[in-house]
Amino acid sequence: MQQGRGGMGSHKHGISGHASQSPRLRLMKKLAAERGAFHSGSARRPNRLEFKSVQDAMRAEQKRR
Repeated sequence: MQQGRGGMGSHKHGISGHASQSPRLRLMKKLAAERGAFHSGSARRPNRLEFKSVQDAMRAEQKRR
């Protein structure tokens, strides 16, 4: 039985569009923004480089062989 927007054919128009975000997701986004964090770890600091220069890296590579 149809309720709400009523009538045959109005169902498609009543539900068109994209689904909204869940309350949990909205809360997590808000907390992440307040913390200063970005989406799922994209604000991580890059790892420290093992070598100070390209020459040092090449020398180490030559020693391994």
